[in-house]
Amino acid sequence: MGSHMEWTDENAAHGKNVYRIVGFNEAGEGESAIIETYAGEDVPLAVENLRLVGGATSATLYWDAPTKRTIWRLRRHRQFEIPHTTLQQSKCRF
Repeated sequence: MGSHMEWTDENAAHGKNVYRIVGFNEAGEGESAIIETYAGEDVPLAVENLRLVGGATSATLYWDAPTKRTIWRLRRHRQFEIPHTTLQQSKCRF
């Protein structure tokens, strides 16, 4: 095995980035190694530990917010119909 090598992409594009490394010498190119990663903001994580306590005329929801920067929106759907009512939206937590 040869020396440890590293390189940092200081200008990675937002989104999917694919990197290919290939060695070569006088005989030509060898086999390449390919790896991909995602740079930048990703889709938000889901809330965790969602719980519901229902009463005769009310419903109280409890949850743990994601640890990453996330704004959440609470919506109510009637029997999972497409029209919804936005009940509350968090303030920016950046």
